[in-house]
Amino acid sequence: MLQLNNKEGDVLYQANVDTWEGHVFPGGLDLSGLYVEDAISFQGATFEGVTDFIRATFEMGVDFRRVVFKGSTWFDDVKFKKGVRFSGSIFYEGVWFRYTTFSKVAFFKHSMFKSNVSFDKSVFNWVRTYFDGTTFHKHTSFNDTRFKGDLWLTGSCFNSNVDFNDMKVDGDIRFSNASFRNLPINMPSTVIPSLGRSDLTIAGVNYVNAEKVS
Repeated sequence: MLQLNNKEGDVLYQANVDTWEGHVFPGGLDLSGLYVEDAISFQGATFEGVTDFIRATFEMGVDFRRVVFKGSTWFDDVKFKKGVRFSGSIFYEGVWFRYTTFSKVAFFKHSMFKSNVSFDKSVFNWVRTYFDGTTFHKHTSFNDTRFKGDLWLTGSCFNSNVDFNDMKVDGDIRFSNASFRNLPINMPSTVIPSLGRSDLTIAGVNYVNAEKVS
């Protein structure tokens, strides 16, 4: 029997399993305030419906690789204190990472967002964040998001409007071989704080009926 608890020890969810990997979680799952002290893996799991991780804290590494999120999912105000991996995951409905803190490395490589996604006002503290090969099908927002290191979007694909308004990147930005299709791109000059310290790499970027709006 495994349990997911809050910091006070209250059980938020339990199942008669010996691993969360590959587990099928029911819809309408309220994991708000979840507290996980040790490293945890949800690799290959499926969340069948709406899932709420609001204000969760992960003290150690967490693995969401190749997870399927079938319903709307909230990661607002979550604290990832060590590394987190979402590589290869699929989000079928809207997902929100607002006010989220990524203290160490975050991988979203080759993940797929089939609906709206927001990283508004989140902070990525590590030297590099990876969105390489990620596909964004609907509205994508990085409003007022802070990257304290590099942001890599190499080979990523934006199929709808994307908003980088007030986003700040202290390191380098790489859009090499990325695609922006049929959409307005809101990327003000404040994205790069200093050309002396940052490098915007856009070699091979494919703009298809795209328009920069600011």
